[in-house]
Amino acid sequence: MNQKIFNLLTENLKQAFHLPKYEKLAIDANTEVDQLPWTPARYRKFKDAMEAELHLPCDYVGTVRDITADLSERY
Repeated sequence: MNQKIFNLLTENLKQAFHLPKYEKLAIDANTEVDQLPWTPARYRKFKDAMEAELHLPCDYVGTVRDITADLSERY
């Protein structure tokens, strides 16, 4: 697993859900990203931040592990 991409992805997810009502939300390698309680604005901001860093488009469907592997392969 590409640790740089994994860390970037998890940190951006944690930042996207850094609100008191999400404090019990655990984000790890098995988190299903597309199943998180996204709002359209939150998802767009998260996706824009990821694409600005990696310069790769992604739909962020599946687990953090799956997305990391996909992005790593295309990076």
